[in-house]
Amino acid sequence: MRVTQGIELRCIGCGCTNERACPGGCSWVAKNKCSACFDVDGTPLATGSPLGDLFGFELCPASDVPAAHVPLFTGEATCHCARCKMDLAA
Repeated sequence: MRVTQGIELRCIGCGCTNERACPGGCSWVAKNKCSACFDVDGTPLATGSPLGDLFGFELCPASDVPAAHVPLFTGEATCHCARCKMDLAA
């Protein structure tokens, strides 16, 4: 994966970085969007993340390694990821 101006980027779709690319390789198509998860115009690909397909669940982009979201329940019907703060279905 090519490094963009020496800045460490992390894909919002799969969590890959400059140092840990997707299986099979990827490149940056936009800031924090890799070619395995997004089209050249930055729109999400229909197939989603190759890592998510490999592991069978959506990956948290804030994790240092491929890992699922960490649910944090703030109420009976409200939940978000403890790492990336994304709202999750309770």
